[in-house]
Amino acid sequence: MPAISLLVLVGMAEVSIAQQPNQPSAQVQQSNMARIECSKNLRKTPSGMVVEKDILLVSPNQPNKYDLLSSKARLSDPQKKSLKDYLAEADKCDQLTIDALRGNVMLPPFEKGKIAKEVLYAKLLNGQVSIGEANIALEQLRVETLKETMDAVKANH
Repeated sequence: MPAISLLVLVGMAEVSIAQQPNQPSAQVQQSNMARIECSKNLRKTPSGMVVEKDILLVSPNQPNKYDLLSSKARLSDPQKKSLKDYLAEADKCDQLTIDALRGNVMLPPFEKGKIAKEVLYAKLLNGQVSIGEANIALEQLRVETLKETMDAVKANH
C-alpha cells in the first residue's frame, strides 16, 4: 500500500491517513482541498457568519467558543433560517468528502458521524436542545468520529 498522506476534515480535526490503493492520489487530494475551500467559503457567507457568531463552534480558535459551549439560549426564528441555509451549503461540502472517501475505510465513520450530527441539528432547530448543549454534543461527536476513523485506519493496516 502506498504511504501517501491524506488530510481529511472530521469536524474540526484533521486526520492523516495512508491512501487506499484503489484511489488515485491526485483525485483524493484535489477533493480534500475542494472540501477545505468549500468550508472556508461557507463561513464567509451571511448565514455562515451568523452561525459562527451566534450558533455553532466551527473552529477551535473561535474567540466566542466558551460562550457558545455554555449558552442556554434556544434558536430564534432568524437564527433557524441562517442555520438551515448554512446546513444546506454544508451538505455540499460534506459531499466532496464523501466522494473523496468512496472505497476508503474512513467513509463509514464519516457517514455515521454525519447522520448523528444531522439528528442533533434537527433537535437544535426544533428547540429540544440549547445552543450550548448542541455544541457540547457536537464536540463529543467529533471526538467519537475521530476515534472511529483512527480505529478503522489502524484495523486496515
